[in-house]
Amino acid sequence: MSIAVKSQNCQTENKELFFVEIDIRGVSINPILMNGLTSFVKVSEYNNDSPMSFLRSFYRLGSYSPDIELIGYSLFKECQNEGFNARSMSLLNNKIFKKSIKKQLLLKTGETVFLRISKIKADFLELDKDNKIIPSNSNEISLSEINEIKMCYIPLKIYYYKKPRKKDIL
Repeated sequence: MSIAVKSQNCQTENKELFFVEIDIRGVSINPILMNGLTSFVKVSEYNNDSPMSFLRSFYRLGSYSPDIELIGYSLFKECQNEGFNARSMSLLNNKIFKKSIKKQLLLKTGETVFLRISKIKADFLELDKDNKIIPSNSNEISLSEINEIKMCYIPLKIYYYKKPRKKDIL
């Protein structure tokens, strides 16, 4: 997926994308929590063989978005206030929760994938997944284990949150 934002000097491009929270739970695994951005959501195209195959198929069609609360201060320093709105970052999870639809999938290995999907319009920053700002792992999964993750996209300034229509989620 190409979001085509500019990362030099924290310049961004305005886009409308789906923000997806992924929460994978199972008896034999610790919870896996990750976020992503995508221009479309095609649940039917995600591989449901295992947690890792699901994540790989999701990030093949979308992009990784790190937990804003974990990187907020580092991002603020890196961008030197250029377009960074700390208040909108702290409210991201709360607004996503209110303006989202939920999907649930059962993997062949028995784990359940909970998706929370919201549509946001924002200025996005593009960073390489190896950038010092990006934590090297999300809850329980190292980013280096998911080759499909090349770049990370971070919503810097969010203009609106919308609850997607059911027909937007295939």
